[in-house]
Amino acid sequence: SETESQAASCRQSLQAELGRGLDALKAQLAEVESKANGCKESLQVELGRGLNALGGQLAETESQAACWKEGLQLELEHSLAAMKAQAASCNESLEEQLEQGRDALGQRLQEAEGAAAGLATRLKEERQHV
Repeated sequence: SETESQAASCRQSLQAELGRGLDALKAQLAEVESKANGCKESLQVELGRGLNALGGQLAETESQAACWKEGLQLELEHSLAAMKAQAASCNESLEEQLEQGRDALGQRLQEAEGAAAGLATRLKEERQHV
């Protein structure tokens, strides 16, 4: 019976020790969970800040790209207008040269026709003398 009493006392002592160990573990777990939640919240705040900063940079980059695109379009339009003006000027000059060439050819044709008529008349006169 004394052995049973010692065993019961030992069991109670072990149960009490086990209970204290479990309570200490629960306290440590609660502390770890609290720290983890704090870290999680801190990380979420940092992530939010980072995303906001990236959003701002993206908006700035998009704005800059739109500005560059607009500038390039204006440059292209100016270059195209200058090329069109130059092409029109060249066409005008070519048309003038073509007209001058036509006039010169027309004048030479008249001269050649006059010379041919003169030769025909001379030939006719020579035949009459013969």
